[in-house]
Amino acid sequence: MKIRLYSQLFTLLGLFICFVIVVNAYQTHTAEAPALTSAPIATTIIPLTTMPTDTSAITATFILSETAIATTAFDITLPTFFYIKNTNLFVRQKLDGPPLHQIALSKVDMGTILDAMQIDNHHFLILYEQGLVRFGLDNSEEIIAQFDTSTISGELVTTTKGILYSITVSDSSAPFSRSTQVGLYIPNDNSIQTILYSKQNLHILGLTADQHNMYLLPWGQDPSFGHIQVVDMDNEGVLVDELSVGGNVFATLSPNSLYISTTDHRFVSIDDPLENVLNLYELASETPKLNVIELPKSPSHAWSPIWAPDSQSLYFLIRSKDIYDNYQILYGLFRLDVNSKKPLLVTKIGPTALKIVSITRNGEWLLLKSTEQSLIATIAKFVHLSSGVTKSYSLSTGITIIKWFE
Repeated sequence: MKIRLYSQLFTLLGLFICFVIVVNAYQTHTAEAPALTSAPIATTIIPLTTMPTDTSAITATFILSETAIATTAFDITLPTFFYIKNTNLFVRQKLDGPPLHQIALSKVDMGTILDAMQIDNHHFLILYEQGLVRFGLDNSEEIIAQFDTSTISGELVTTTKGILYSITVSDSSAPFSRSTQVGLYIPNDNSIQTILYSKQNLHILGLTADQHNMYLLPWGQDPSFGHIQVVDMDNEGVLVDELSVGGNVFATLSPNSLYISTTDHRFVSIDDPLENVLNLYELASETPKLNVIELPKSPSHAWSPIWAPDSQSLYFLIRSKDIYDNYQILYGLFRLDVNSKKPLLVTKIGPTALKIVSITRNGEWLLLKSTEQSLIATIAKFVHLSSGVTKSYSLSTGITIIKWFE
């Protein structure tokens, strides 16, 4: 009997010791972010604390930190959002139950929907292949503009003057077989103003700080670029300047029009491959000042950047390998502070195939959407930026556009 009792006591003691070891191991693993590893670089790093007084001609390089913002698990009310599925627009807040509103978009036959933007609390502007249509929550619709030819691509960009739109069409007479029309929808009088026609493939970045001109990004046959166009909005889009801004794939203008961020490659050495970096251009001076941001976990790249409404932070994803590689691991969502040039890891997030699509006006919530075509569902992720809390929502297939509704 005593032998059996001792045996049971030793068994319990062994289990307790194993439990303590496992708990300690878990706490040690999650106590701090993994160490940074980066490839050697050719550019000299300029510490922020020892920068000279006159920095106008300096190209600074900053190393990306992986310090994580603490996350707290608590219930947070989700803001209202809208999405387009097939030929219907849904407005929803809760992740379950019926939508707040549903609009039938099938009453207008103008081809594929390219983009959608909220006009006010009751109306949306929908960009089709063949025109622009204004829809109301009361299921009213009004054709604002019709295009002569079907478009290849198009976009809507909200500005203080109204909603800019661009459409790209096939044009055999253009250098790269693409032409672009840019216009402005003015909600106050429900009118359209044509700004320019160009025999280039142009992407709208936004307005200049004085609101008189517009920044445009010209695309060639590959996604790399070396300059940004500045055109006069009030004079038929006449080219007034070109800024030396380089990068590839992504270029994003801050809401205050004082910064442009681009994803880019830089040459390291003959023996090493090109390194992916994040460029931050300051536009306050006549010649844009370039800050080069190094990325963690090299080789890695920044993906799908978006600016905070106050223009003080840039949010982006960090993915493994080169920006043109097919398969990547998603390391997390990061935030770059424009003043200190010290980014933080906001939260680790997955799956890999995500892109950032929208941020709330108060800068509190970020909305991401899966990019892979799935036969099962479209994944939407909602990130509460101050806490790092993430909520996922599995939408049915056929979701083309999803944004915040405010």
